[in-house]
Amino acid sequence: MIGPYATGLLDQYTTTMAKSQMFGVEIHANIIQAFLDNELYSHASGNTAMLVVAFIAMLGYLLFDWLRARLGAVILVLLIIGYSGFVYCIYQAYGLLLPYFYTLLGLIIAYVTSVIAQYLKERKKGKEQNNRYFRQVCF
Repeated sequence: MIGPYATGLLDQYTTTMAKSQMFGVEIHANIIQAFLDNELYSHASGNTAMLVVAFIAMLGYLLFDWLRARLGAVILVLLIIGYSGFVYCIYQAYGLLLPYFYTLLGLIIAYVTSVIAQYLKERKKGKEQNNRYFRQVCF
């Protein structure tokens, strides 16, 4: 590869992976090397990414709603570890990048929502029992 490799020639660009700027010829050399090493990756399509996030968040919510809060926290950690391993295996096998951050955020939101819903159900049940007891004692 032949190209300018000096700061004064204004051929430096910031890339998404590098913290500092890279020269244009260096960027092209890295692209060619990725082709030669067959280390290309692609992102999942927008629809696929949304479906993955929605499916895992809904599945997590149903699971958390079925379990108690403490056991749900353990399952949350296991789901995060399991999904991280799954994403890594899919990337290694197919070079496909699945949504990671939003899926984990969806799982955490599903857990918190489930805990709040369980708390509100228990509180409502407690109020109903208190009202029943009050009616029996007073009337």
